[in-house]
Amino acid sequence: MNIHYITKTNRSEAAHVARIILNLYKEAVTIHGGIGHNQFATKFDAFKFLQCEIEPPFQNQIDLDTCLLREGASISLLCRLFDTSMVSGMEGGHQDTLLKQIKQSLNSGAFDNVSLAKDAILFAFVDRDIFLTKLRLVYEEYVLGYFYKIVSAHSKLSDRLKRPLPAQ
Repeated sequence: MNIHYITKTNRSEAAHVARIILNLYKEAVTIHGGIGHNQFATKFDAFKFLQCEIEPPFQNQIDLDTCLLREGASISLLCRLFDTSMVSGMEGGHQDTLLKQIKQSLNSGAFDNVSLAKDAILFAFVDRDIFLTKLRLVYEEYVLGYFYKIVSAHSKLSDRLKRPLPAQ
């Protein structure tokens, strides 16, 4: 398992990846209502960010959400895996390379910090229906959960959203 350390010299790359992931999440919610067919899924090296941490000397100096980076990287790979399994089958050319990389990453423990994604990926190779169910769980926990955490952090807004809308 190779950890990608974020430092002062490469933090702009990580910040750029975070913006891509937020666009991936936005598209997942507003266009797809779930994981798959996402144009942002191939815009960064997701394998690199599956295991990312801020290098210890810089933890107080770099403000990046490594959980977002790890979960977003796993969702990027799940989008690609979904497209591979649904659109073109699980064999041939580029798909073989992707599947090989995903299997190597599973075996090396790269998905250990994103256990829901790991579980979904394991079922992608075994049972398509369970894979789709697991994708939904990942979507709800990682994508919708991310937006919920943001809203919940602002208690006034959170309380306002819980109230029923006025009758028209």
